[in-house]
Amino acid sequence: MSLTKAHTLFSLLGHDRFDLLYSGLFHDEHTPGLITLAEDAVLEGPGGKGHRQRLSFVMVEAYQNIVRHRAAVRNELASTAGRSMFMLRSSRKGEEVLALDPVATNEVEALETNMRRIGGSDAAQLKNLFLDRLQEASRSARGGAGLGLIEMARRSDNGLRHMVLPLDDDHRLFLLQVAVGASKEAWTPPEEVMRMHKLCGELDLLVLCRCGANSTAIDVILQMIQRDLGEQIGMRISRSILSMTEWLRDTPMGTDAYFALLADGPHYRVVFGMATTVEQERMVTDLIERVNGLSVPVREQYYRDAVLGRRSTGEDIPLGLLDMARTAAGPMEWKGCPGLVDRCVVLSLSIR
Repeated sequence: MSLTKAHTLFSLLGHDRFDLLYSGLFHDEHTPGLITLAEDAVLEGPGGKGHRQRLSFVMVEAYQNIVRHRAAVRNELASTAGRSMFMLRSSRKGEEVLALDPVATNEVEALETNMRRIGGSDAAQLKNLFLDRLQEASRSARGGAGLGLIEMARRSDNGLRHMVLPLDDDHRLFLLQVAVGASKEAWTPPEEVMRMHKLCGELDLLVLCRCGANSTAIDVILQMIQRDLGEQIGMRISRSILSMTEWLRDTPMGTDAYFALLADGPHYRVVFGMATTVEQERMVTDLIERVNGLSVPVREQYYRDAVLGRRSTGEDIPLGLLDMARTAAGPMEWKGCPGLVDRCVVLSLSIR
């Protein structure tokens, strides 16, 4: 597993305030959690209740568009170049929702026609188009005669941007971008989206979140993980993420940290990225080396001492880091990289 690739993916998200990148099983049951994320992700942003409601609608429609309409592709494509991807990016400029999924080649012409008509309509024309489509008896192959796309364009105030990209003879990739409360200039360049998508395939990424110590967002993500993977392995992964969050919460690094979940053969890998100073990187490196060097009995003794509040020679090792080591299937891996501040430390552990 390449920590360098994980760092590259983190770096592509720049100085965003909040990020969610999901490329898992796309359960319908994730939808309520997306609404919660939309409410929580922008609480500190410039928008009010109306903005959060518009964002919730756009997120749900874009996600449901993948759930309902993505085309089935062969297994080797489904996990690499043909995988579906959903994103929310929140920055000082506003929010952007992205959805990428495979579509059948024979649907592309009708889809392009629909998108051109939506893109060429003003607010009044979009309203009339929406009402006209409601009255149509027939429905397109993508469902609802494009009602969700029309309403997303109306709610965003900035229209939609889309691209149709090659995949194989029978399929294309459909990229949809919606800016909510942000100018069109805030849209992620398509080449950056596709770099993220390629890295998702290479890393076999299931979910990535940048939310600092936001407990509501973390809870939503952990629920998504448990739905996708099942309660048993999901709980072990959740424990690792919560332990890391506990450690970061009391450090300056907690304000600019990511975590990601990757499939790693038959197992899984949790990866954390945190912006650091050179001094903080040395501190993290020292702590990880010390924890990796502990025998299991000594590590367990340090953990029990920390939980019970007893003094011990390991009392300067954070409890969260000790707990992470206890859930890992082997030594924790880490790498210092050029980062968003002075450096970025990427930390990885395998979960089985």
